[in-house]
Amino acid sequence: MANKTLVYQLFPISWGSIRMMTLFLPRIVALGADYVCLSPIFESPWKNHGYDVSDYYTVEPKLGTMNDFDEFVKSAHAMGLKVILDLPIDSTSVEHNWFCTESHRYIWSDKCNPIKQNISGQVPAWQQGENGYYLALNHPEQATLEWYAKGVIDRGLVECFKKIMAFWLYKHNIDGFRLDQIQLLNDDPTDEVVLPNILIGKKAVTAINELSNLYGGKAPFLIMDLIDPEYGKVCDFYARETDVEFITNRMLKRTAVSSKAKTPLEGLRRRLNAQIKNHKFMLELESYDSPRFTSRSGLDPIEILEFMFRSDAQAICLYQGQELGLRNPKLSMLDILKLDPKAEYQCVKNGASIESLMENSCAYARAPIPLDEYAIQEANPNSVLANTIALVQKWKHF
Repeated sequence: MANKTLVYQLFPISWGSIRMMTLFLPRIVALGADYVCLSPIFESPWKNHGYDVSDYYTVEPKLGTMNDFDEFVKSAHAMGLKVILDLPIDSTSVEHNWFCTESHRYIWSDKCNPIKQNISGQVPAWQQGENGYYLALNHPEQATLEWYAKGVIDRGLVECFKKIMAFWLYKHNIDGFRLDQIQLLNDDPTDEVVLPNILIGKKAVTAINELSNLYGGKAPFLIMDLIDPEYGKVCDFYARETDVEFITNRMLKRTAVSSKAKTPLEGLRRRLNAQIKNHKFMLELESYDSPRFTSRSGLDPIEILEFMFRSDAQAICLYQGQELGLRNPKLSMLDILKLDPKAEYQCVKNGASIESLMENSCAYARAPIPLDEYAIQEANPNSVLANTIALVQKWKHF
């Protein structure tokens, strides 16, 4: 592994097809990236951005075929890029076959506890199904898997996910996985979902280490995306206790969530300085689930990128379009509903205001990259893109 590691994250559904992402690979290489990370490409009813998986062994038909994906991996490898897949393991869609035929894999209750809310604190975590109430920590139609019964890990579930990982690693030649929201495995179904209860726990650690020991050999590459509001304490715990290569902190990505609240760069620097010394820490400021950081922070895009590519950062993840300094595009309410499948649920069933959605929707990061703007910046030696490429080259040679 190189001394400095750059990961570039794509949000597949915004590209329309895997083939379109394949055509974009040369531009990712030109940035100096080492890995390309894909948000979930698995078959899904798309109620929660593709993280509600209905079949881990099938590519989402809207994106293309397995042959298209194999060609993507082949092309990436030919260019020197490695490929990472985002793997949700805490829950599945209620349309997954397990939910119908192997319901014992999920957490059930014979009664609903209305006090327990989902992870966003917006709707009841218990949802009614045919066999009682199932736990839905992420989305009402996304059932939580029971990784632990009476404190003991479910070996059958471990084996299921090892087979899923082996399928993509060995049959389709990918190079690793990103583990999303795995701290939810620490949740106690009888308690409220509050951050202190899920941040640090041996349940998540055990599951990660079980999966990283893939049939006697270590899984090639794992990135853990976690919530760490405690200035590095949580990140340090998982870096010490697990076999993951890198850890990202989603709290940094959510800094300055309101476009009206400009957060000084110095404040962000203080948060980062508490974590940057961790050799597994990967800096990431933009993602698929929040508005563009440039718009949220009010900071100049080149200033943000100069801040990111500091010499003491060992690993960085760029989200698609961040290298252009993109700000939130102008979107209509119809655009937001199309790009953010949760928006209609939040507005109709949860009472969120249209103004709130127009300001804070993750749809802004999911709008397709303006490829005409990319071409314009490629021809301009003073563009944000040109500055990004120069910063990456300098950073890698520190």
